[in-house]
Amino acid sequence: MKSRTPVKDHMLTMIGHFNVAENLGATIDANTQVDMVLNSLPYMFSQFIVDYHLHKMDMPLIELMNELQNVESGLKAKGGNAYAAIGSSSDSKLKGKGEKKRKRANKKQESTKRLRQMESQKASVSTAVRNVTKRKTFPKC
Repeated sequence: MKSRTPVKDHMLTMIGHFNVAENLGATIDANTQVDMVLNSLPYMFSQFIVDYHLHKMDMPLIELMNELQNVESGLKAKGGNAYAAIGSSSDSKLKGKGEKKRKRANKKQESTKRLRQMESQKASVSTAVRNVTKRKTFPKC
């Protein structure tokens, strides 16, 4: 995603690319499309991406676009360095501080690991897309 581009414009561009690929005969399932969109987002959406995977959300691209627009407007309102997490846990107030810190550290490690995996997937998908668009033909599965 280009800097200072509204997330709605980026999403519409991505949806357009998916439609072009489909018209050319490629089949990209919905989960892969969502992963490709999430991988193309800038760092300021990293907390949303973590929450999306942590809460195992599953939504179509249009709903994802609406959620990302909400996050974007919230980030702009707060100066770009705060994010209201999706969902809340009321039982977290009852737990001790040590347990909270441990769970946060574990979640952070899992999130970091998932982000690294997503970055490597993004690189391989980008390379594959570049190769396919250069050939103008798609491999048969």
